[in-house]
Amino acid sequence: MAKQFVKWIKSTLTNLIDPERENRVNALAAGVSRGLREEQKAFSLSRFKASREHNTQELNEAVQIVYRRLMERVWSDGSVSEKENLQLIWVQKSLELADREAMAIRMTFAEEHFRNALAQAMEDGCLSEEEEARLAHIAQTVGEPTSVFARRFFKKEGEAFLRGVFHASIEDGCLSREEWQSLVSMSHRLGISTDELLQAVSRPASEFVEQVLANAKAEGTINSDQESTIIWLMSTLKLSPTFVEYAREELRILRHKLEIAEGRLPSITKPDGLEFRSGEIVHAVRQATLIVIRHLKSGEHRESHNGRLILMDSRMVFQSETMAQSINYRKIISHRGGADWIEFQVEQKPVWGLRFDSPDPIMYLILNKAIALSNQTALRRGGEESTRHIPRDVRQRVWTRYGGKCADCNAHEYLEYDHIIPVAKGGSNADANVQLLCRRCNLKKSDHI
Repeated sequence: MAKQFVKWIKSTLTNLIDPERENRVNALAAGVSRGLREEQKAFSLSRFKASREHNTQELNEAVQIVYRRLMERVWSDGSVSEKENLQLIWVQKSLELADREAMAIRMTFAEEHFRNALAQAMEDGCLSEEEEARLAHIAQTVGEPTSVFARRFFKKEGEAFLRGVFHASIEDGCLSREEWQSLVSMSHRLGISTDELLQAVSRPASEFVEQVLANAKAEGTINSDQESTIIWLMSTLKLSPTFVEYAREELRILRHKLEIAEGRLPSITKPDGLEFRSGEIVHAVRQATLIVIRHLKSGEHRESHNGRLILMDSRMVFQSETMAQSINYRKIISHRGGADWIEFQVEQKPVWGLRFDSPDPIMYLILNKAIALSNQTALRRGGEESTRHIPRDVRQRVWTRYGGKCADCNAHEYLEYDHIIPVAKGGSNADANVQLLCRRCNLKKSDHI
């Protein structure tokens, strides 16, 4: 990179100091081309040098320009015939162009056509015999078999190309076993091992699984087929153990959310230190801080009590050294919450808030469903639930807009779709009002709303 920068600086300074240089090089190239065309095999670069005043470096550039223009004409139909190849050999010799320089130019054209031919071949996910033959022909123009040329090509820019092919394979939002096997098979035929393919697509593969998870979280549900597909992807694409552990935890949370939505609340062992009614079921226990907000004549007054919250089938209990409360779900007239907070109000009582020491994505969901089951109906909360759902096409555009990264910190994991202006404050599901946030940034935003 440093050498290229120095070369660019020198070239720029030369052009600034000598603005006529480019015109002289082009004039030399035109003269060489005319000599080749008129004299053909009788042309001699040595005689051409002796016939006109020239700068050696400028003449070398002119010779390369002539050879590249010939390569462009030869490749204009997408192939190089035997006759054209002999012509290239003759011109190289006539121009006294070194083998290394000529091969570098040939390789540039071959790589460009190989890239285009490979892209076309992979459009339908299948490498036909005709397409394979075309790739072999391109490799032969530089005297190499397809496997050797392909490895050279992929060593130079293969990861970017394979990532592009992988992105094309998942453009519809899914990757079937057949599509993956086809991609593996094509890579093998081109001399690329499965491990090399997996290494090349590791980042987009993780991003793809993250997108599938983000969509499932936005939907609030996941079926067994979707879950098995995600597990198959993680296993087949050999994603990092850390990412797999994270994704499995997200799947576990999604399963719990689905069970809660269907009214199947968890049942855990009853904790010590509390008297329970006959047949009472405990759903969850978490350390929490209870905040009691009272509006007095002197202003707002807040009390904080550190303790534990116990959610049961008909009531919730808060226990601490400074306060103990048992609240029947039927007495709750309003509530809202998130992963690390819950706010609710009881009849003829002030607003109470609960803060958890660490985020818990299902605690409020359990409370919400327990209240609904206790009342034998879903508690009305301003009709927000239907308007919170973000349509799939909106999510796809938002994902593309943010490149699968958190809008605030560029994180690639724990991503969630977020309403910039909350639905409760009049925000819509329009593209402009939806963003991608990681869970940490989303919680941070909730703290300020």
